[in-house]
Amino acid sequence: MDEALGVAAEWWSRVLAGFDRVPAVEPEPGVLLMIAAAAALLSVPRATWRWFGLFVTFVHELGHAFAALMTGQVVKGIRLRFDHSGDMRSLGGGGFPAAWAGFWGYPVPAVVGAVLVLAALGGWSGAALSVSALVLLAALLFIRNGQGIVIAFGCASVSVLLVWFAAPPVAGYVAMCTGIALMVGAVRDWFNVLGVHTRRRRNLESSDAYILSRRTGVPAVQGWRDSPSSLLLHSRRRCSPRWAPSPSGPRPGERGRLPAARAGAGRPLPACRWPCRKCRRDRRCRSRE
Repeated sequence: MDEALGVAAEWWSRVLAGFDRVPAVEPEPGVLLMIAAAAALLSVPRATWRWFGLFVTFVHELGHAFAALMTGQVVKGIRLRFDHSGDMRSLGGGGFPAAWAGFWGYPVPAVVGAVLVLAALGGWSGAALSVSALVLLAALLFIRNGQGIVIAFGCASVSVLLVWFAAPPVAGYVAMCTGIALMVGAVRDWFNVLGVHTRRRRNLESSDAYILSRRTGVPAVQGWRDSPSSLLLHSRRRCSPRWAPSPSGPRPGERGRLPAARAGAGRPLPACRWPCRKCRRDRRCRSRE
């Protein structure tokens, strides 16, 4: 027990030591080319993307979670799967909070990657790795499925080992390589979304862009080109924070009524949270069919 506490105390001291500024990474053109090649090797070939893509998915779902927390929502859990899919569940109002949380999934890997690269160039690579380790360890508390635990534990273990073993010069190159790989992975994920909307439309309902377009009225592909301010405008025009009307169902938490010809006079529907996959655009609910 004392030995375990000693190891934990030593690791924590290295985490704190990571916040000391170190000499910035100034790679030669040849070294920079090698770093870019290593990042591409992680993100482009299918064999390596099978594993590194799990980390990108983890960062993606953490982006949803942090965006939900920014708007006062309560994060209930995160699920990750080995097929690179995942979901984040939260409780909160509709309208802008839902649109904001839905938007920051795919951009976050690129944003985190850019931050890691800038941290390496600015001499803060140790701080970047320390913060990453703490965030990934804290995220373990929100995982709600077995595959997600395996994925999250693997990512957190790698980050912990980097904090323990990576010397400042090595930490800078690791942060830069990981950052470039995350940016490449974000671009690859964007092309995957484009493929879902053009070729693999059977998977359309699982797309963040599709869900976001239903919440805000912004076309699915346009939503990833627009700025968050335009999403705010569309989300407030489409649905207010107190009432998030769905084109396919009643208000969230409200017991709607079917048309009289369909269900008789005043037969109530079960509560429907927007967007509800069981409802149609004419407000008739499949759960009553």
